[in-house]
Amino acid sequence: MTLSGETHQTHPAALRPRLALASPILGNAAYIVEISGFSVILASFAASSGTDPDRAVWIYSVYSAVVAIAILAGGWIGDRFSARLVFVLGMTLFILGGVGFFFATTLGMLLVARLLQGAGGGLFSPMVPVLLIAGSKSTDSNILSSWAIISGLVAAAAPLTFTMLSDSFGWRAASLAIPGIALSALVCTRWLPRTTREHEPRKLPRSTAFWMLAAHVFCVYGLTTYFLYVVPLQAVDIGISHLDLGTALSALWLAFAAGSGVVRKLNDDRHLLAYLVLGVALDFIAIALFLLNPATITLFAGATILGAGMALNNVPTTVLMLRLAPPQSKGMASSIDIVAARAGGIATVSLLGTSPSLGLIGMIALSVLAVALLAPLFGTNSTAVISSTN
Repeated sequence: MTLSGETHQTHPAALRPRLALASPILGNAAYIVEISGFSVILASFAASSGTDPDRAVWIYSVYSAVVAIAILAGGWIGDRFSARLVFVLGMTLFILGGVGFFFATTLGMLLVARLLQGAGGGLFSPMVPVLLIAGSKSTDSNILSSWAIISGLVAAAAPLTFTMLSDSFGWRAASLAIPGIALSALVCTRWLPRTTREHEPRKLPRSTAFWMLAAHVFCVYGLTTYFLYVVPLQAVDIGISHLDLGTALSALWLAFAAGSGVVRKLNDDRHLLAYLVLGVALDFIAIALFLLNPATITLFAGATILGAGMALNNVPTTVLMLRLAPPQSKGMASSIDIVAARAGGIATVSLLGTSPSLGLIGMIALSVLAVALLAPLFGTNSTAVISSTN
């Protein structure tokens, strides 16, 4: 390394690209494991400690609220300084929070630990796609599809894995798996690219197409969140067993991983907008199947179809939003993508509740709006949309 102050020079990522990708992939795995597996740990904690469920749920709520705030902060800081710096800082806080959760002896200590973990997760998660694209010589849609495949497989395995760990060793030992994965990601940050900023960051992307896609993400993740959180409540209410429900959700994530593999295999940037339209259609069909005929078979069919729809929505929206953002605002673009998805899910679940009839009306409205938001982008070909600048 020289002391000339040059912006960019040969670094380990150029020599060992796979190691450069290991850190964001492992970091994302820790984040996904927390999302899909922590509910098992929380249930085990509440049962073993005698904590009232209404109080225990605050352990989840604190994390979610802090994540939402930290995501935007992480994107801005990443654009202002460097994605690598924010990733390392976020991962460190995430690990400290996970270790603190293990040693906590009171509900207050658990809440503080989750606050730290949420802040860390919110900071580093928007940097994952940015670092993956920066460290890969493959196309961005290709590397992000590979990322989605891994995420789907991890999400499918986490609930069962944490159930087994909690039953065998207790919730504390199970909870250590999350900071353990994060620690391996932190160790691998030594191979991440080291660059400095050449441009002053903008606060927000200005492209109309970018914000239309953000609104599309809001609608689409309203659809998927409804299935992930409301449909299970409806399923249990009509007598579907927890085992069948858990198996159906695992099938959903496996279908997501398989669908992401298909998107990666196609590697066709020219039809990204078409993928989004088809993804919305599959999401709607999946939910309508169960709402119109609630049963175990429609739950499994809907879960599989929804997983495929999620795969068609996930990578294309991220690719398009990152390409429509200016080079100096990639971190903020990734943050907006994530926040739009979370906000759409929260709004949909809060407004529609568990009423099947209201849910069906809401799904129709969201599906139509999601497609309508894409319609103006078809006025030109996909390549022109992807390459447009602010």
